Amino acid sequence: MKTKETKKLPIKELIWYIIAGFIAFGGLIFLVFGLIGHFMPVAVEDNFVKQAEKNIVLNFTWWGLIIIAVAAVLAIIVLLVFAKQADRETEKTIRRQQRLASSKAIDDMEIKPAVEEIPVEAMVKPATEEKPVEEPKKPE
Repeated sequence: MKTKETKKLPIKELIWYIIAGFIAFGGLIFLVFGLIGHFMPVAVEDNFVKQAEKNIVLNFTWWGLIIIAVAAVLAIIVLLVFAKQADRETEKTIRRQQRLASSKAIDDMEIKPAVEEIPVEAMVKPATEEKPVEEPKKPE
């Protein structure tokens, strides 16, 4: 049976995920308070959530959704950054393995020179002899 290799998360990546989780949890709290304030069966004067929403631009529900979206974007950015780093490390190890494999293959190969030296005695002279060229006659 094959066992899957598990890679441990770097501490930095884990810390960023925890931060994104806390931000999302804060957004969830805002969202819940917004829903509780909206559906609470009391008068507006007695509803503490509605009283607090009078002083802010958006209500707690919208702020909760915005904060959860920010946490999701942060988590995606962290995921992309650390995935790129992991890919770089993987490519680096693959290139290193290829270099080592090719150097071992080169050591095992017999290397021949690119130019073969021929001794002067082994050179063959041309079979045809050259005749002297006659000069053409000039008409007088």
